[in-house]
Amino acid sequence: MPVTRTLFHHAALVNRMAQALGIDMSDALARGLVDGEDWRAAVLRCARCENTDDCLHWMAGQLETAEAPPDICHNAALFRALQGHATATARDGGAL
Repeated sequence: MPVTRTLFHHAALVNRMAQALGIDMSDALARGLVDGEDWRAAVLRCARCENTDDCLHWMAGQLETAEAPPDICHNAALFRALQGHATATARDGGAL
């Protein structure tokens, strides 16, 4: 797979994982919770992952918002941090 296509594929996977976790990455970027460097790093971590099939299988099984990312996810810490921010924001009456 050409490099550009691979990066687009993994960018889509990062976004899909975020959606499965109830995270709106566009909103997180707009609010400054993540920046372009964070996004680039997340996509590159995903691209280096050898568990893409396991990731796709996990996401396919999420019929509702998942409470936590799978342990195999190389971006689990980022997603947990964004979920934590969303929880705190919701508790304070805002939205992520």
